[in-house]
Amino acid sequence: MSKDYESSVWAQHHADLSGGIAHFFGDILQAFECLVAIEFDAPWERHGS
Repeated sequence: MSKDYESSVWAQHHADLSGGIAHFFGDILQAFECLVAIEFDAPWERHGS
């Protein structure tokens, strides 16, 4: 029981958790980038696209 941290199950759980956290922060970053794009949008350049 003291070696649970060395098991493959723990390693897989750690990888899944790390990936989930990275994805979560990536989503937050994308949301902030979208908000910044809206904040600094130039309305006079919007009609061409």
